Amino acid sequence: MTVLYPWVIWVGGGLMGLMVVWHILRPKSQVRIVPSLQLWRDLIPEAQSYRPIHPPQPWWLLLLRMLIVAVLTPAAAAPIRVAETTPQHLIIVVDTSASMATRTDTTDRIHEAQYIAQQLVASAPAGSDVTLMRVDADVEILASREPDRTRLNQLIDELVARPVAGNLEQLTQWLTALDGRNSRMYVISDDARLDQFDWPPAWRRIAVAGLANNDAIDDVHVDQRPDGWYVQVRVRRYGTPASTTRLIEVRDAQGGLIAANQVQFDAENLFVWEFGLPEPIATLQFRLGVDDTDALASDDVLYWHTADEQPIRVALQSDDQRFVPAALAILPNTQLVTDTQQADVRIVSGQALPSDPPAPMWLIDVSDETLTRVERPTLERMSLSGNESRLMRDVDLTRTQILTATVLEVPLWGQRWLTSVSGTHAYVGTYNGYPTVVFGFDVRQSDLVLRPEFPLLVRNIIEYLTPSNRQTRWQTGESIALGP
Repeated sequence: MTVLYPWVIWVGGGLMGLMVVWHILRPKSQVRIVPSLQLWRDLIPEAQSYRPIHPPQPWWLLLLRMLIVAVLTPAAAAPIRVAETTPQHLIIVVDTSASMATRTDTTDRIHEAQYIAQQLVASAPAGSDVTLMRVDADVEILASREPDRTRLNQLIDELVARPVAGNLEQLTQWLTALDGRNSRMYVISDDARLDQFDWPPAWRRIAVAGLANNDAIDDVHVDQRPDGWYVQVRVRRYGTPASTTRLIEVRDAQGGLIAANQVQFDAENLFVWEFGLPEPIATLQFRLGVDDTDALASDDVLYWHTADEQPIRVALQSDDQRFVPAALAILPNTQLVTDTQQADVRIVSGQALPSDPPAPMWLIDVSDETLTRVERPTLERMSLSGNESRLMRDVDLTRTQILTATVLEVPLWGQRWLTSVSGTHAYVGTYNGYPTVVFGFDVRQSDLVLRPEFPLLVRNIIEYLTPSNRQTRWQTGESIALGP
């Protein structure tokens, strides 16, 4: 808070001082020549009253005048609120799930979110940097601590609503690691449950929504009962009911029609349809008929596929009970196990590289007394090629600050990954037939665990170490051909 005219405050203070002086000063007594002693006696009380300093009379009048000046002076000085000028780190997360393509009267929700994000960037103090992220079924870092506002606005303009379901809940689980950082953090989404998630206290939520007339396939359940297989479909209507009558069709992977029904909503704008199947079908396609008044067409189609994948079993042999376990807990199709013999992937801390590794391994803070330790190195370069390059997907580890790190000697089978001016601090490769990642530092002794990229880094490492026959078949955003 400041004022446009600070001199007014000085003038007001001076006026208040003059009023006090005016009230306590009186004229000095004067010497008079009188012709009679009687007159002299009459003037004694009056002469005593003319002292140079005299208590103010009346005292309430002085207080009233001072109060008036005290009230008017700050108003005349024109107080204003000055925007914060200290450079900040802003973290902006934009929801890019399919619902963000919903049309409103004038625009769609993704364009409204773009406008809000660009206003946040424009209002940031000079010298600030911004981390820009998108979230839907997955999380992607589009820019990490980017100071260039032109590039940030360009990246925001390139955001589009993707034809995938949103999952803000996964975002809240690993963003808790950022709680307490000196950052301003915003998430922009149209998710109706935005305020129901367990957000860190520092995060600000900005809801993007508008009136939308939309029919959506809400959910599908396939159950096996004693007399066969049954399918239950739930279709929900939002906003003002559309004027047209819609048909829902169920087809197989080759496009063959299995069943169809007329959509008839109840008083709660919900349609529930249940039908039987003579035998289980691996893939089912549910599709609503075309309706031009529907605000969002992407939720008119839903694919159901049988889930037969086993989770990736990860054994954690480390003192870290916070950061790595928290990142692993939110990875889909991943399970922490205590039995190392049954693990598909091992994460080991503070040990030497074994001569005969029993499984794919991520070795953290490798122990080797023959190697040199350096203080406070800063990662300046990361470079990988071939299959190992996917370890760098969605992450930028440059400028990572480390307390202490080992300068590693890269074997013939390894590729340098993370380096500083002191040498190599991480390498990867295939060691005795197993994918292996070696870190020469403890992630807890770096700011890496507090950066938005850390959960994505753990995801990339687990995907790299997972045997090919256990990896997820479909990646988020990939196109899958289910029929002609």
